[in-house]
Amino acid sequence: MKGQGPLETVGLGVYGNKDFGWEGTTTWAAAQGPTGRAAVLDKVVELYRSGVLQPPVVQAFPLGRWRDAFETLSTPHRGRKVVLDCQVEDGVEA
Repeated sequence: MKGQGPLETVGLGVYGNKDFGWEGTTTWAAAQGPTGRAAVLDKVVELYRSGVLQPPVVQAFPLGRWRDAFETLSTPHRGRKVVLDCQVEDGVEA
């Protein structure tokens, strides 16, 4: 997606699997101020809404299954997120 205004500046890369990564955002964000950062966030929202980007797969585990959660993290899979749900204990609300 390079060559599209503020996204080119921060090096937003959109990959074949509709995942994305940022390069050099800290220096860029400090120099842009709120307007520049808002322009990038507006573009990212537009990319999500158009389907170019998709949110990562999130797999939630109850806190009691933390070992399963960490084992899941050890298997290779780009873009997957694992969450420990502290409100649920093995399927029962805490």
